[in-house]
Parts: sequence; structure tokens; C-alpha cells
Amino acid sequence: MLANAFKKASAGSKCHKCGTIVNFAYVKRHDQECKGVVQTTVIEDDEDDGIEVLSENIVNVETTMRKNDDKKQQIKSPAAIKRPLSVDEVIMLSDSEDVAEPLPKRSSSKSFDQSAIINEPESSTKSYSKTARALVYADDPSANMKLSEVYEKLMEQLEKLCSAGKNAGYLIASQTNIRLSQSPKKKVPEKEPEVVQEPQPSSSKIETATVTNDVTTIDESDEFQPVLPKPYKIPFSGQGFSNVFRPPRHKKDDSAQRAADKIKPELEADLAETTVLQADKTYGPSYIVRFFWMMLKRVLSKEAGIQGENAPEFWGDDLRLFYWLVTMSDSEQCLFIRLCLRMRKWLTVDELSKYATNETSIVDIAAGLVSAALIEESDSPSASLTLDDALSRLSRAELNRLARTYKVEYRIKAKDVIFNILSVANGKDVFGRPMLPLVLNNAKKHLTNCYRVKKHPLALFNSILTLYCPTHMNSGLLFDPVSTSGLASNLMFQLLQVETQKLEFCGPKDIVQCINIYRNYEELKDYMEAKRIETAMAWDKRTGKYQNMYENGMIAVKVIKDMVENRKDYLKRLSEFPHHLRRYTDAWVYARAAAHTVDAMERLRKYDDAVELIEYLLKTEALIQFCPDRRGFLYDRLALDLHAHLKKKDDSLNACVRGISDTVVRNKDRLLLQDRALRLDKDFQISLKIEEPRRICISGKIIDKYLGEQRINHFYVENNGEKEIVSVEELALRHFRQEQNFWNGMHSEGQIWHTVFG
Repeated sequence: MLANAFKKASAGSKCHKCGTIVNFAYVKRHDQECKGVVQTTVIEDDEDDGIEVLSENIVNVETTMRKNDDKKQQIKSPAAIKRPLSVDEVIMLSDSEDVAEPLPKRSSSKSFDQSAIINEPESSTKSYSKTARALVYADDPSANMKLSEVYEKLMEQLEKLCSAGKNAGYLIASQTNIRLSQSPKKKVPEKEPEVVQEPQPSSSKIETATVTNDVTTIDESDEFQPVLPKPYKIPFSGQGFSNVFRPPRHKKDDSAQRAADKIKPELEADLAETTVLQADKTYGPSYIVRFFWMMLKRVLSKEAGIQGENAPEFWGDDLRLFYWLVTMSDSEQCLFIRLCLRMRKWLTVDELSKYATNETSIVDIAAGLVSAALIEESDSPSASLTLDDALSRLSRAELNRLARTYKVEYRIKAKDVIFNILSVANGKDVFGRPMLPLVLNNAKKHLTNCYRVKKHPLALFNSILTLYCPTHMNSGLLFDPVSTSGLASNLMFQLLQVETQKLEFCGPKDIVQCINIYRNYEELKDYMEAKRIETAMAWDKRTGKYQNMYENGMIAVKVIKDMVENRKDYLKRLSEFPHHLRRYTDAWVYARAAAHTVDAMERLRKYDDAVELIEYLLKTEALIQFCPDRRGFLYDRLALDLHAHLKKKDDSLNACVRGISDTVVRNKDRLLLQDRALRLDKDFQISLKIEEPRRICISGKIIDKYLGEQRINHFYVENNGEKEIVSVEELALRHFRQEQNFWNGMHSEGQIWHTVFG
């Protein structure tokens, strides 16, 4: 029964207007759009497998047997293909110009049994093609060099770039010209565009032309001979060929695209192509590129860098990646650094087009980074593009087209459309096969090429910035609500302010030596992984994704427990570091991330788990030396959870007493615990007493405000007989200068105190 039903559905229904056999799923749509085009009469010849064209000029075109191996001509033909459908092809068709696999790509969105040509709105997705510029940096310049030689070349290149200043772009362009001129010159052969001869007016005399494959010969005659276009052989149900004439289409010249697809390391040195390697000819490379050169030179140097003379062995083969990057143009380097400064996610070509120059497209710039394995593109087979990422990158028009493909309501919000498409992808088709690969493949066809920085190059970039300035790259700063951007972006901006003399650091301007507490690259890698987890937790907290924050926090808890149980010697060695260096170890960061996990547990109302985790962090002696400034916070949350959520008043009071007696807890946190203990028990004996501060009363005449006015209060004072309007800060400063003989000062509410004493 089921087989008969599928057979009947595959047979289709005949249109009463044009006589075309149409699939049952598209009968109604075909009936609405059919223009009543009558099919051309097909003359089949069972004896001769060829094409016979009959026209009013009575020209007989005899052809020989032609191999049916040109698939492109078959796909381009709009003729009706009458054949039974296989089981693999009975799937949902796309409403766009693409068809879901395994059907032939770029076929019509209508039924493949339909011969009527229907105008379909073109896709809004732009197509971007590569040029020969994309192949300039396709090869590794250190492929045949030893590691020590790579290190020397890298430091020499960084020295030249840092000293060149704004002319560094011209320096890279000249180096690229020299390198390309020394390579074998091989031009990519250009294919001449096809010239399609249009038919000339026919003469009164009838002649016979013989068409054999690609060569057309015409019998010699005194009269003018017509030149007829070569007809295509169109398969017709596997039972012969149709005599319907299909003129060949004009093919665009895609020689540049085909040359870019063939990755050839040998290119001709062309000055016209390499002059675009300079991104900004007026001001030179971007400030982020120049600062990266400066930091990379400092960190890798043997004098002030990490591990000193052992720097080449410390970094290993990553030096080849650095050398490949700094030998690229400043356009490639700027794009890579921009991707590292932004949050790691897929970005479309349109979103990255602002980083392109006037002469070079972003596709050509990104091609070199893809060849160097610095970034990944969504079109590559190894790309880790998920369906959720692909749908979030689609434009609204393409998202609606994809939604119509799977009969999903698209006249709603974009996030609801994405949710409904994901629901369809999680299901199965009528044959029990998962829909996820099919939906993902169709979404990629609607999506332009996307790029994303890879994990390992991103970790290397953050490692360089961390070793150069570990204080500004501290991931704990992200939990401060004042910080609105990433750590690397803030560091680059502060370096720009220092360069423009808008900001001065309290410490020495010249860094004597980078932080050097990591014995090998694995320890540095562990520290960067701990920072990555804590950074993810910070962004999850800002966006309110507490479930994700809890999952990342449990990873940190698992790691810190493994350290306590199996790596006691490692924790002992780290605890011997001074306090200002111990905070830049992975154990410190994991302990701090575990403390932030308590906040996620409380948001998810897992109070028992929060109390258990706090007790573990407070009672484990091996963790006392790591993140001691969070112990007061842990005691306060423990007392709150026991009293407010678990209704254990006595245990909460006991936690306050333990926190007050803990010598590692800061005085501010001890005072807060004492205040909480007084609220729990009025008879609690106070052990911490502070002196009452001296109060100074400053009075002034305030200017009236209207109800609801949001401006700051202003005062008016008399100055040499004249009334002057001043702010509250100026009023306080004048009081101290006039009444208490101060000569100068500044007014701030706690900013100086927190700056000096933290």
C-alpha cells in the first residue's frame, strides 16, 4: 500500500493548461502560475539517436553520436525531465533557487517535473569572488627554515616594522615584491570568451550543413550560406533526445575566479597588485597593528621576554605562525587583530567589509589568513559552523526564504523564526532520517561566506598581551559593571591614550622585563584556559545566562578539586610565589571562578549546592593562599544562604563568628559580618570597634530647582561683592582654602581612596 501511494505521488498530475506532468505537492501553485504554454512537439527517432531540427527554411541538420557527459548543459536546460523519482529525491524542495541535497544544485525551486519557466525573485545574498590578490600570502615563508632561523628572521622583521613607523606598509609591500620576483613566473592561462555566432538571414537556396561534435562544416556554394547555432542534446527520460532548440547562454569571463581557486604558490610579481598591500598610505598601519608589533617584540625578545635565551624552545612552532603573520600586509594583520579583539563568533563578509581598503576586497584579505590557518571560513569542509550560528548570521530576507522552504511562519520575530526552524531541524523526515544536516546545508546556501578566528591563534594573541601587561588582562576585571568592553580592547585604547599623551601611568613607562613565572608553554596554556573559562562566566553573568555560567563554573570547580587531590606539589610551588605574582596562576583564577559559581547557584536557587561549595572552598587548607580577598565574600554569602533561604539561624550566626575570627578576611568584610551578626542576635558581643570620624559641616545657599529636574545642585556665593554660582565640589574646596588655610586640593567621593588603597 505504501509503495503504491509513493508511486502514485511520484507519477504526478497533468496540467490542463500546458499539459505538463506536475508533482502533486505543486499542483495548486503550478495552476496559479501557469501561463498556458503548450509544449513543443517532440519528434523521437528510435532508430537514430540524434537530433533532427525542422524549420520553415527546411534545413536538415545531421549529427553524429555525441557523448552524454556534459552535465552542465543538462542542468542549464529548462526542458521537462520526465522520469520516475527515486526514494532519495522525494524530499522537501527549497523555495529559493537552491534545492536541498541530494538533488542537483542550483536547480529551479519549482517542481522538477515542470517545464513552464516562472520568474523567481533573485536571492538577496551577494556573491563575492577572489582575485589573484588572494594568492599573495598563500605559502608559509618559513617552510624550509629551521626554528632558530625563524626566530632570528622574526625578530629582524619586528625590528624593521617598529622602526619604520607609518612607512611599514610600504616596507611589507617592497618585501612582497622581492619575494614574488624571485619565485618562478607562471601566468595563469586565460581562457578566451566564447563567441556565439548569431544566425544570419537565410538565402533563397537551400543548403545542407553537417554538425559533428564541436566542428561545423558547410558545403561550398556560390550563394550565401546561413550559420545556424549548435543545438544541445537534452536527455529525455533516457529514451532518446528532444529536437527542441536551446540556444547556448553567454558565459561570463570567470578566469580570475578559477585562477584564485587553483592555489598556485608561483605568481608573477606584479607591481599593480602589490601596491594595494599598503592599507593606509597617509597615516600608515593602524595603531592596533603597531602596538601588536611592539608587544610581540617585547615578549619574544631574549633580553626582556619570557624565558630569556630559551624563548625559541618555549614557543616552538608557534614562531612560524608569528613570522607568517608579520610578513603579511598590514591589511591582513589588521583584520586578524580586529577579529581577536572582538568576541569570537562568525562574521559575514558584509560585516567585515568596513575593514577592507579601497583597492582590496575583504575576501582577498581573508584568503591569506585562511591559508595561514589563522581564521576559518564557513565554506570549508572542516568548518565548525552550527545551524544556530548560520541562522543568526542570515539576513531577514534570506531567513524568510528559508522559513518558507520548511513551511514555517515567517511573519513573526526573527528569534521566533529561528526557534521554529531549529525545531524542524531536530525532527526527522518521512523516511526516519534526521533533518539537521539537510537544514544546515540549505542554510549555508543562503548564507554568504563567514569568517571566524581559530581558537589556537586567538589564545596565542591573548598570551602575548597577557605577558606584556598582565594587570590589564586580568579576567577578574570583567565582573566589574563599569567595564563595558573586552580586556584586549581596553589595553589597546589605553596604549593609544598614552601615545597621544592623554593618559600617564603611575609606574615606569619602559617595561624592564615581562612576567616570567611559567616554566613551559603548557603552564601558560593552562593559565590562558582558566582565563577563558572565567571570561565566559563574566559575559554569561552580564547577559543573564546563569545556566551557562553555572556549567562553566562547575568545570572550574572540577579542575580545582583535581588540583587539591592529585597536584599538591604543584599548588605548594605556586603558593611560594609572592602575592602579586600568585594572582597570575591558573590555580588562583580557578579558585576565583569557583567563588563566582556560588552566584550562579543562588540565581538558579540551588542553595544547598551553594552552601556545600562555600564550605569546601573555606575549609580546604590548600586553597587559603589562593584568592584570599574572596573569603570575606564567601562567609557573607554563607551566612545569608543559611539564614534567608535554608532557615538555619544558628548556623548562620556561627558562620559570622568564623568569618570574624578568620585572620585572612579583610577588615571591611569582618565589619560587614559583625553587622549581620548583630541583626541575627542583639546580644552579640562586638569585637571590632572603629573610631567616630571627625565631621565638618559646610553650608551654602542653594539655587532652587523645579520639581523633577535632574540637574546637579548649584550654590551661589559672594566673591568680592559679586555673586557667583559654583558646584558642590568648588564650595567644599573654597571652604578649606578660606577657613582652614589649605592652599590647593581636589574633591572626589571615594575615588582617591579606592585608587590608592584598592
